Amino acid sequence: MAETLSDRCRRLAAPLLERVARALAAMGVTPNMLTALGIVPYFLMAWLLYEGHDISAALILMIFAPLDVVDGTLARITGQESDFGAFLDSTIDRIEEIIMYGALLAHLLRFHTDVLFAALLVLAALTGSLMVSYTRARAEGLGYECDVGLLTRFERMVLFILALLTGWYEPLLGIIAVLSYFTTFQRIMAVHRQTRNQ
Repeated sequence: MAETLSDRCRRLAAPLLERVARALAAMGVTPNMLTALGIVPYFLMAWLLYEGHDISAALILMIFAPLDVVDGTLARITGQESDFGAFLDSTIDRIEEIIMYGALLAHLLRFHTDVLFAALLVLAALTGSLMVSYTRARAEGLGYECDVGLLTRFERMVLFILALLTGWYEPLLGIIAVLSYFTTFQRIMAVHRQTRNQ
């Protein structure tokens, strides 16, 4: 499988992630504790976005979203990797995405006029994002590799933050929606190829 942008960034950031993870381990923080606490900044981001503070909401995501991968590093270096930890991490990631798009929808309803089109774009972007994650989870549950695709969570987060910083909601949500469903198609085809080779 080709290395995604998300994989490449994670590999390059690995030394820094390990230092952060070791510091957290020294303080007695467990991977599952870190995963659960990781949802808190998303509620703060949602409140800021609902109140119309787009830039502040973007800054919260820029600071805390990269920390989503620290729990996995912490689990690895402390020998606390578990099936439940992986399940919890994936579940919390999906809840965080729902919070993000829900907050953006509330923001658009409060501060923008063409709310119907914007709402449809939010729905398309959210469902596309969830489908990208679902296809991977379902494929891996069946024993297949499925980490390919143009728009992983990392790229979606970058585009979402860019939308908050620029106010270009409609075009960037459209890009997220279209490329998320394209990524879903890529993952369907990847699993199809693997099943044919059995």
